Amino acid sequence: MANPGSEQAVRRAPLGRLASAALDGTSSVKLGLALLLGIAVYAAAGTIPLGRLFLLLGGADWAPGRTVRHLPWIDLREAEYYSTTLFAVMLLLLVVNMTLATVLRIRWEWRKAGVILTHAGVVVLALGAYTATRNPLNATMAVFADEPAQTAIDRSRTLISRPGPDPEQWRMDDRLARYADFGVPWTARERTISLGDGVRITGYAHSSRLVPRLAEDTESDRAGWQLVERLRTGESRTFVLLAGTQEESRARLSDGTVVLALDEALPLDEVRAQWESAIRRRTGVIRIDTSEDGPILLLPAVFGATVTAETPEGVWQADFLDRSEFVGGTVFGNFRLQGPGFPSSLMFAAAWEPRVTGRYSHGSDDEAVELMELSDGLRALFMDTGQSALVISEQGWFHSHRGDVWGDAPLSEGDVVRLNQTTGLEVGRVLPHARIVEQLERVAQVEDAQLLADPRIGSLVRISDSRDPKELGDWIAFDDADQRLTSQNGLTYGPEILRIDDTQIIFRGFEAELFRRGSVPRDFLVDLEIRREDSSHRVTLSLNQPVRVPLKIDGVRRRVQFSLIGWDSEGWEIARASGHTDERFEGARYAILSLNQREGVDVAVGGGVLIFCGAGVSMMARVRRSGRRGENRP
Repeated sequence: MANPGSEQAVRRAPLGRLASAALDGTSSVKLGLALLLGIAVYAAAGTIPLGRLFLLLGGADWAPGRTVRHLPWIDLREAEYYSTTLFAVMLLLLVVNMTLATVLRIRWEWRKAGVILTHAGVVVLALGAYTATRNPLNATMAVFADEPAQTAIDRSRTLISRPGPDPEQWRMDDRLARYADFGVPWTARERTISLGDGVRITGYAHSSRLVPRLAEDTESDRAGWQLVERLRTGESRTFVLLAGTQEESRARLSDGTVVLALDEALPLDEVRAQWESAIRRRTGVIRIDTSEDGPILLLPAVFGATVTAETPEGVWQADFLDRSEFVGGTVFGNFRLQGPGFPSSLMFAAAWEPRVTGRYSHGSDDEAVELMELSDGLRALFMDTGQSALVISEQGWFHSHRGDVWGDAPLSEGDVVRLNQTTGLEVGRVLPHARIVEQLERVAQVEDAQLLADPRIGSLVRISDSRDPKELGDWIAFDDADQRLTSQNGLTYGPEILRIDDTQIIFRGFEAELFRRGSVPRDFLVDLEIRREDSSHRVTLSLNQPVRVPLKIDGVRRRVQFSLIGWDSEGWEIARASGHTDERFEGARYAILSLNQREGVDVAVGGGVLIFCGAGVSMMARVRRSGRRGENRP
């Protein structure tokens, strides 16, 4: 009679053989070597240029990286390349292989300690690399003097969002064509992506910008000029001006010069005479056109100055209040106006452009105000004698700089106006009937160093209505400030904002260390306060010494590293030149920090230390064995 137990053993034997074969294969040295080789090749392919092979595989000759990940059919940034599923699977398989090989194939004795340490180091290194690459953190944070900061900009995730009471957001990073780290467009290839609710993306452009260009418009009575600012460094910038009160008729050059286009309602000779008179009096002047047929008031830009004009309808009166300068160098002359048909008091801010935005102030200056744009021909032009300006019209032009005023006949195509030693204006196009159109233009890689910090700067997407397949829609630019609507349909294209839940980062001080006998900075010391609900401490961040801090970001505890990638160099230079440096900040009003994760990095470093120690122990054991063999020889 057969033994039931033996029959069960016979039935299980094939399963046991399969399990044994699986363990043998998984723990084999050949598999371990293959995995190590595969991981090394994969990592090297993301960093080592392919040379001529890059072009044979379909790469473009102008591509900056020329590695495998820069190929158009791969198209991955560095963080994406090392966080793919393929790379993660190879790391986890290496962990399993090394663990099983250590347990099943190595005798656990002292003379094998070096091998065991080396295998353990490989396992720890692979686990650290897996942790560090699965959820990478790559963010940028701006900190301003004495202002707590709790938000960062995610540099790896972008959003299309619709603001409002119930804002809708769509994440874009996984569905848009990109070009590696530098944001350069490959071709004119387009993708049609439906986002729901009638929103469709029909185009995408990296490292590009929308440039205003002058186009002929026979239905328009506005004159237009297309100008190219050319700097001595070789850089250039194109902008257009229209001579109209309701158009963007004002531009600012790199050196702060205001360029203003006048229409026929503001005669050039008269404006120049008013300007020269203001220079002689060493003060500015505000020209106020009360209406199309009303009086013109010339108000000196002096505190307490008042001008009046009497008309059959009543008396107009303008009082100068103050002069104020805003971020970006825009200077306003603030004044109060009273006249026939107006409320009891109106306050305005006029700048170097023939348009006025004002605010109602009923009764007193301290009551609630309402922003408004004026109509009915009322406008004001604030001519500030401290401002370098170029004024153009169909009648001619004049330029004012440091009290000197000069001009000439109307500008023609090809004319060059030399403004100073570093800046000149070349007239590209002049049209008597013009309008402004926007054209897509690629940005040169070296033109904007910020592309190295964030490759999305200068990228655009084209939005259209998915219900109309023929509609091309309009381009909207990446907005890293996330403060304005960048399209006519109310959508914003910008970064995903990361919230720091439990910690405030405060910029408390700045110091530039200079090289001896020179003014070239050697290092920058940034004093940061890390404030939590129950504690606060100060750390010093420099170019060579990043700071590591545990933070709770969007509800997840992370260990991050702060590094300095930018600072207020302009404010620092101005403060040094004027001699009025702040003791704490030396004129630097802000610093730009990068945030990168540390999860797994320290573990990987620890694994490397174990590998080094294991190799050393194995070498010592081999030397000792060789010595014993020599002693035993006759």
